[in-house]
Amino acid sequence: MPEAKAINPKLWPLLTQTAEYPGRTCAIPYSMMSASVIYNKEIFAQHGLSVPTTWPQLVTVCKTLQNAGIAPFYNTIKDTWTVGQGMFDYSIGGMVDVPQFFSTLNSQGTSLNAGSAASFEKNLKAPMDRMVELAAFANKDAASRGYADGNLAFSQGKGAMYMQGPWALNEIAKTARQ
Repeated sequence: MPEAKAINPKLWPLLTQTAEYPGRTCAIPYSMMSASVIYNKEIFAQHGLSVPTTWPQLVTVCKTLQNAGIAPFYNTIKDTWTVGQGMFDYSIGGMVDVPQFFSTLNSQGTSLNAGSAASFEKNLKAPMDRMVELAAFANKDAASRGYADGNLAFSQGKGAMYMQGPWALNEIAKTARQ
C-alpha cells in the first residue's frame, strides 16, 4: 500500500516487534500515543503524597490511599482491552525488554518449552506478580465497570489514579465536577 511509504522510519522498530512477516507490511500506525497513569492532584495534595517514580514508592502511595479509604486505582476491566493496556502494560514496563523477548521467542521456533530462554514463565512471572499486586489496589467493582464508567468515576474523585492514556483526558474533562 502506498501509505506504508509515508511511515516515519523511526517507527519501524516499534511496528516489527510483534507483527512481522518477511516481505510484508503487517501494521500501519494511524496514531502513536503513550499510556500513562493519570492522577488526581487534589487527592494527592490532600494526603501529602508525591508522584511515585519507583515501584516501592507506588506501593507505598497505594497503601496510604487505601488506608485512607480511597481506591488507589480506578480500574475498568469490564472492557477487556483495559486490562492489557492498563495493569499488564504498567507492570511489564521496564522489567522485560519486549523487542528482545519477541526476537528470542521467534528464534526458538517450535522448540520453545518451559526451560527456553524465551519461556513466558521465566520472562513474565515477575511482571504478572506485579499486576496481581496492583489489582489489589483497585476499586472493588472494577469487573463491572467499563471505560466510560471509569472516566466518569475518575472525574468524580472515586479513584486517585487511572491507568489510561491521553485519549481519556478529554472524556474525563467532559464529566469533571464544575
